[in-house]
Amino acid sequence: MGSRFSLFLSCCFILMLSCNDGDILTVELDFDDTFQSCQESELLFFKTKEEPSESLSLLFASFDYDELFEISEDSLRFIGDTLTFDETATLNYRTYDRADLDDIFCRIVPPANLNILIDQEDAVNVTITRILTEDDNDGIPRELEGPTDPLGDDDADGVYNFLDDAPNNASIGDANGQIEEGFDTDGDGLPNFIDADDDGDNVLTRNEKPDPNGDENLSDAQDTDEDGTPDYLDDDDDGDSVLTRDEENDTLDEDPSNDVTNSEVGQII
Repeated sequence: MGSRFSLFLSCCFILMLSCNDGDILTVELDFDDTFQSCQESELLFFKTKEEPSESLSLLFASFDYDELFEISEDSLRFIGDTLTFDETATLNYRTYDRADLDDIFCRIVPPANLNILIDQEDAVNVTITRILTEDDNDGIPRELEGPTDPLGDDDADGVYNFLDDAPNNASIGDANGQIEEGFDTDGDGLPNFIDADDDGDNVLTRNEKPDPNGDENLSDAQDTDEDGTPDYLDDDDDGDSVLTRDEENDTLDEDPSNDVTNSEVGQII
């Protein structure tokens, strides 16, 4: 079974800083951004600020990416679960003599016009939390990508709806080990909520206008042949008995989304 996941890393650091007057300041920093890999075995988080010009960085000099990104064939059953990694890292606080700090990290040769005014470094212990989550960026809210919320648990039996053989019966869970009907339109092993092409017609779901006005109401989804099945769930968008993925006529541009062979339906705009 293939899998596509987004990886969300949340690192929260609580620093205790001592001031000259003896006060202790507690500063909490959240890194909820995409991380940057500078070297094959390094992991770097950083934040910069212009006023005053300063940066805070956290560098893992030796990091096992294989462990971080390891996803088993059974990972669909662990979406939303967390794994934690305890690692050592180097924390740096620096101030600079210029405001523009866009190019100071992950550079083999540092900028020539950059002067570091303050450089404070310390070794720290960090806990990284890994969360598998859905994100197919197709313009459809996850809750609407199935007969019911796929990651809901309507009968509170500990099994996600998209895997639950009887989502309204707590005594029945995931006995068959299969994605349930209505949650994987094209049967490719990827439930719709993590599938960028729900109907498998080689046209991305987001390009089939599932929610034209962006109001999270799919009742106005594009339905070219007006058969009651929106294009993003229809493997024959124009109803001409030729699968959309097999249609390539006048344009020959390898884009099936602009090919409609049923003249009574018209051209997709």
